[in-house]
Amino acid sequence: MGPPASGKGTVGQKLSDRLKLPLIQVGQVCRNIPENHPRYDEVKAEMDSGGLVPQDIVAELLEKRVKEPDCSNGYILDGWGRTMIDLHYFNPGFDQVLVLNLSLESAIKRITSRRVCSNCGEVYNIVYIPPKVEGICDVCGGSLIQRDDDSKEVVERRYKLQWEDAVNVVTYFRDKGIVLDIDAEVSPDEVFSSVLSALKL
Repeated sequence: MGPPASGKGTVGQKLSDRLKLPLIQVGQVCRNIPENHPRYDEVKAEMDSGGLVPQDIVAELLEKRVKEPDCSNGYILDGWGRTMIDLHYFNPGFDQVLVLNLSLESAIKRITSRRVCSNCGEVYNIVYIPPKVEGICDVCGGSLIQRDDDSKEVVERRYKLQWEDAVNVVTYFRDKGIVLDIDAEVSPDEVFSSVLSALKL
């Protein structure tokens, strides 16, 4: 858990590689919703405006995803459980909850600098993790773009919706003794080192 740009995706992918478990990212699951889904237009409109996709749709998509064979030994979930309502719709029974702490100011700086490959989806940051050649993906040579939802205004809205309202659920997880707090203001490598230490890996 953590606000936008706290490094959830980066940490999740590194942990996925380290533990050989699939990374399930709520944002990606929502972006991958089939165009023939009865609520496709509603999901796309919310994503583009920086709003939150209704929990019942996300829960439906997630429950379907975690039943796939690659999740049989466990999985890493990024972006679900921010509210008690989330858990009402789908509570996977977390073993550990990593809380990546990042200020609004840092979130804005990071997100407005983010670029995504239009071809393979690889993510870069022109300040922190730039591509070798400006505007070109290191992996496949595709063009890098800024997503519509990576503007300052959208970031501020997402931060409030996704983080300031998450206090109750963080307290809930903390009371269960499964929260590991991580300082996400530092570099990605330092964040991941803290994560490994916290998980005793």
